Formats: sequence, C-alpha cells, structure tokens
Amino acid sequence: MKIFKLVDTFTPDGFYLTQSYGVNPSYYSKFGLLYHEGVDVGHKNKTQPVRACHDGECLTNYSNAYGRYVILLDYEQLYATWYCHLSRAKVVNGQRVGAGEIIGNMGSTGNSTGPHVHFNFVQIDKNGYRLYKTKQSNYGFLDPQHPLDPQRPKFPPGVPEYKIEWKKGGSMPDELKECLKAHSTLMAKIKRLEEEIKEWKEITKKAEDERDKLRETLKREVEASKTRIDEEKKRYKSFVQKVAEKLGSSQQEPEILEEITRLVQSEDKIPSLEKENQTLKEALEKKGKQVVVKKDEVHQSKLCRWLAKHGF
Repeated sequence: MKIFKLVDTFTPDGFYLTQSYGVNPSYYSKFGLLYHEGVDVGHKNKTQPVRACHDGECLTNYSNAYGRYVILLDYEQLYATWYCHLSRAKVVNGQRVGAGEIIGNMGSTGNSTGPHVHFNFVQIDKNGYRLYKTKQSNYGFLDPQHPLDPQRPKFPPGVPEYKIEWKKGGSMPDELKECLKAHSTLMAKIKRLEEEIKEWKEITKKAEDERDKLRETLKREVEASKTRIDEEKKRYKSFVQKVAEKLGSSQQEPEILEEITRLVQSEDKIPSLEKENQTLKEALEKKGKQVVVKKDEVHQSKLCRWLAKHGF
C-alpha cells in the first residue's frame, strides 16, 4: 500500500471543515462526479493566507468551476494537491515552494457559494499527469484523508487503497503573523478612506447640482430683468418722442414741464443716474420750476441731455 506524507497547515492556522470528501452524490453527479471530490475548509478571516502542505512545483490557473487555483506537484512521492477558489495566487507557474510557504489567499472565485478553500488530492505519474482519470474512479480526485475530516477513508472504484500520513504543521512565525495583522489594519484603513472618498464625492455632486440650479435661477432672473429694462426703455423712448412733438408749441410748455416733473419724481425704477438727475433738476430750475429729485429716482440720460440742450 502506498503511503504519502503531507503537512497539515490548515488546522494550526485556524481553518475548519465545511464539507467532507465523498458527500452529496446527487448534487455532484450534475458535474459527472461520483460525489464531492475534495475537502472544503473555511476560516473566520475571509481572505486567510493559504500555506502549502508539502514541497513541490506550482501551477496556477483560473477556471469557471475552481476559480483561481494552485496545483502543487510532488514529483518524488508522485502526488499533487489542489487549492481552489482562491482570491489571489501568490506563486507563478514553475515556482518551487516548501511546506508551510504561503501560496495564495482564501476566496470565493469560480463556482462557489462563499469564501473557502476546496482542497483536492490526486496521484500523478512521473510527468505530472493525473492517474485514474475516469468517471468510474471520480476522475482521479481521491480522498485527502485530512485530519479535519472525521470520515473513514473512502476509495473510488478502481483505485488501490493508500494511506496519507499528515504531519502536524507548525503555526505561522510570529513575524509573519505581525505582518498579516499590520496588513489587515492597513486594509481596514484603506476601506474607511474609500468610504470617506465616496461620501465626499456624493457631497460634491450634490453641491454641483445645487450650483447648477442656482445658475439656472440667476440666468432666468437676469433674462427677466433685461426684458423689464427693455420695456422701460421703450416707454421712455415713447415719452421722449411725445416731448419732442409738444415742444413745437410754446403754449404747451407748462404742460411739458409738468410732465417732465412727473417723470423725475416717478416711482418707476430702472438703474438710477444721479448725475443726470441733477442736470435735469438744474435745467428745470432755470425755468423757475422747483423739483425735488430723490437719489434713487429714475429717468433716461438721453432725455436729460435732450432737455438740457433745449434750455429746460
């Protein structure tokens, strides 16, 4: 009987069993398997580092089923282990690692219902190809016989019995634990900063929206003011034409002076011209007409110049 030696790095690192090997045949038959082809382990840290269970050469890839995964091949003992659904791989193809080295982080990529590591054990030939790769033998995915799995070893049809001796692996070095702790703290700070940035972006967008609304309101008010001023100008232009026509007869001069006085003291408001007000006042006083001109009273500079020119 073949005996394979591996190092248990899952138990010391705090992983726990979530699904045993060889269970749920009705579900896994949909994928052409006899039953669950590996062992699933979870961890309270959803991105917990995953360490190699033996020395070997790495292969890493991605598939719809396994997501991001790493295969570690041992060409001396002729077996390989698979670490699937990783959030990231920290090795490259052809890289050699030793037992206990970090090869990736737990995740939920591929066909997964939540963060965990799907762990497979297969036997290989000297070229690294999987043995017993038939449907009858569960495509060569064999029982890892992991210490976290309480079941008795289960052997697919056509596969000779074998034994896996799991050596208890040491826990992570303190320095590595401190690094991971610092990393977790840093990631938490980054997450908080990202949330603050998102909040500030929302505040900025709201402020920009309010600014745009204010601009539109001011634009409408300016247009309305321009319209009112244009209307006032038309009315004053009409009045100037009326004055020009009536000045042709001296008998109507008192009536004209009275109308001009009414204009100067008018309550109509358009932009005031204090200098022109004073000019018109002086012109009227020459005719003996006393007029009190308020500072903010309104009239037209063109009219003032015309009246002054004609001796008013």
